[in-house]
This record gives sequence, C-alpha cells and structure tokens, in this order.
Amino acid sequence: MALGVVTLLTWWRDRRQRTMTQAGPEAFEGSMRGFWIALTLIVMGIAAQLPLFNVVNVLPFLRLANHGRLRLVYALGLALVAGYGLDTLVKNQTSSFNAPVKFLVVLSVLSIASLVLVAGAFVGVTVLRGPFIAEGRRQAEAMKAADHPMFPYSLDYYYERVRTRYEQTRRLYTPATPEMFLPVGIALVAGWLEWRRRGGRQSIWVNGLVLLTCADLFVMGIRINPTVPPAQIYPATDAL
Repeated sequence: MALGVVTLLTWWRDRRQRTMTQAGPEAFEGSMRGFWIALTLIVMGIAAQLPLFNVVNVLPFLRLANHGRLRLVYALGLALVAGYGLDTLVKNQTSSFNAPVKFLVVLSVLSIASLVLVAGAFVGVTVLRGPFIAEGRRQAEAMKAADHPMFPYSLDYYYERVRTRYEQTRRLYTPATPEMFLPVGIALVAGWLEWRRRGGRQSIWVNGLVLLTCADLFVMGIRINPTVPPAQIYPATDAL
C-alpha cells in the first residue's frame, strides 16, 4: 500500500507537469499508471460499498452481481500499482519529487495511523464493556424466548459465551495478537531496507522488499485455505 501511494503521488506530479503535446513511451506509461490507479480505487469503492460508489449496488441488473468479488481485481490492481512504485524508487528520482523520502513519509504515516486505530479500538472496546455484554445477553434472551433451535442450552451458558467473546475481542487489540501489529513491523523493516539502500546496497534493498512482501502474503494468507484430509470433506455417511 505504501508503494501504491508513492505511485499515486508520482503519477499526479507527472500529470500536472506533462503537456498535451508530449507523447511516446513515457506518456503511455503515465496513462497505464492512471488507468490502474483509477481501476483499483473504483473497484475497492464498489466492493466495500462506500458512499457514491454504492450506487452500482442498487442499479438494475448490476445489483444482481456479487460485487464483493471485485476485491480480487483490487488485489491485482494494487499489486501492479505497487510494482510501479517500486520501479519509481529504483530509479531514485531526486528532482523536485524525492520518491524515497516520500516512501519513508508514507510508511511513517501508515504506521502511526495503524497504531492509533488499534489503540482507539482497544479503548473503545474497554469503555463499552457494559453495553457490549448487555447487547449480547439481550440477543441470547430473545433467542431463548423464541425457543430458537440453535439455542438449546441455558441462559447462563450463553451469558458465559458473551463474556468470553468480549474478552476475545478485547484481546485482539493487545500484544497478545501480534498479527494486529504486523503492518507496523513491516513498515519498520521496509524503512530499515530503505536506510540500507542509502548506503549503496541497491540489490539488497530491492530483493529484501520483494521477500518482505512475499513473507507478508504467506503469514497473512497461509491459513485462509488450509490443507484438510479428504475424509473430513467427503465422509463415508450411513446413507452411502
């Protein structure tokens, strides 16, 4: 994401400086960058149902589609835009727009924003403990009053489940859940690699950043589609 922001900033700078008479490979590359930046932002807005973009979800015919799958297009677009950002940093443009410095600034802003959001969520969950548990109990009581078949146990059992779920939610925003602070760690490592590059280690910086990206993808995504024994998916049932 930090590399993508660098691409956005450099594209906007180049767009303001480029005249209508300029053409050639640089103009084509700028157009391609603009296309992928626009596509990435648009599909993410539609998939997340953000204001203004959400109009697609209520239009005839288009509302029948599962726009949440546009996150796949967003992932592809962000990967390409990040590649443009890495290319910009490798070129080390230091004229009126110092891309490496902008990269470090973006990393710092994202890191601080991440920490602020995590801290704010922790404070919010802690302060709202009473309403959180009261709402969970209210829902359990409503289901028990309706004799819902998915709630066969006593209310005390579900009261304990609500308390446990609250503690799990609160623990998400503490060091007990290191994944929550992984973006900050990645930003620190990327900043360290940028600092090493200033010592003339260009290849170490590029390879390290690519390996860091791969490690991030594996750490966050390796549990999404785990390996499962076939017997658990297609068990030998009595009917068979």
